[in-house]
Amino acid sequence: DAFLSTLEESLVTRSRGPLGNWTAILEVTYPHPSVIPKMDHLVCFLPGVLALDFLSSEAYPDSYERVGVSKMRDSLQLAEELAATCMEMYDRMETGLAPEITRLNSEGFEDDSGSMHNLLRPETV
Repeated sequence: DAFLSTLEESLVTRSRGPLGNWTAILEVTYPHPSVIPKMDHLVCFLPGVLALDFLSSEAYPDSYERVGVSKMRDSLQLAEELAATCMEMYDRMETGLAPEITRLNSEGFEDDSGSMHNLLRPETV
């Protein structure tokens, strides 16, 4: 519950523009914390984690009581939004491979010229 609340309040951004409505998880830099409007390709594993959390919570009704049904549904909604963003990261590329990093602005996606490669990680299969 605290994880999802903190995530939503601090790192989730939504871009609503003529190119579509996208949801992303922003990056935080260290040692001097600042938030950067970009999403790494590895964030695309989070929708699956959130969806599995939602599905496993159905098997444990006390989770619904502890966290609340609306919070659990919010988690699934966030998973769906992030998955749609990740799919668009793939679909918009000529190669069909998402870049390692995608930046977001008020219009939608913005190519990061230094990160347009894909490392072909086996875990994405």
